[in-house]
Amino acid sequence: MSRMKRFLTLFLFLAILFSSSLYTAPKETAQARTIAQVENDIQECKKLIEQLQNEQKQISGEISKLGSASKVTNDTLNTYIKEIDSINAEIELTNATIETYSLKIAELESEIILKSETLEYYNRLYDSIVVYSFKQGDVSLLQILFEAESFSDFLTRLDNITYFLNYTETVKKEIRKAKTELETSQAKLKTAKDEQDEYLKELEAKKVALSQKKAEFEAKAKTLGASLKDFEGKYAS
Repeated sequence: MSRMKRFLTLFLFLAILFSSSLYTAPKETAQARTIAQVENDIQECKKLIEQLQNEQKQISGEISKLGSASKVTNDTLNTYIKEIDSINAEIELTNATIETYSLKIAELESEIILKSETLEYYNRLYDSIVVYSFKQGDVSLLQILFEAESFSDFLTRLDNITYFLNYTETVKKEIRKAKTELETSQAKLKTAKDEQDEYLKELEAKKVALSQKKAEFEAKAKTLGASLKDFEGKYAS
């Protein structure tokens, strides 16, 4: 390979590699809600659920005190109603939390697709650099540099080689960054799915607790000869 041909090869490679038409970088599309906004909604739901659970503990304490009396009163039934209402509210809020997790999971899945495309984009760029280097065989960049025929030619070659080396290092850094971000998003997705599964389990447990509490209420109401119609509208059926 002649000296001039070697230089032209490097110059053409740089021109093609860095042209915008070679590869198109992935672009993030505008989303209605960010993951951070969804996570904020989840945190708000968690706070409300915690408040309801604390309320239920207090009501359970009231029921325990009333249960020590041999006689069932309307106060006893009303206390049961309060607990049933609270459990119903927690079930609704847990459902909302699960739906919010679904939004977060969908956003993370979209983010992972984008980050995968970004990683693939930089991997393709780096592959082009490797292919170029392989085709040059044993010809080093320094050899190309010192084959300059004039000082002006030397400076031009130096600029191109410096740009080539800097860009190669930049591509490597972007690959490491894209890989780290992809792995982080994948870990977040796994965590979100695991947390959603926990809420699904809690939801089923709350439904069982609600059925049990309603059964207790009905048993107590019968001792007063009370009808559920007397309490209609006070808790969800």
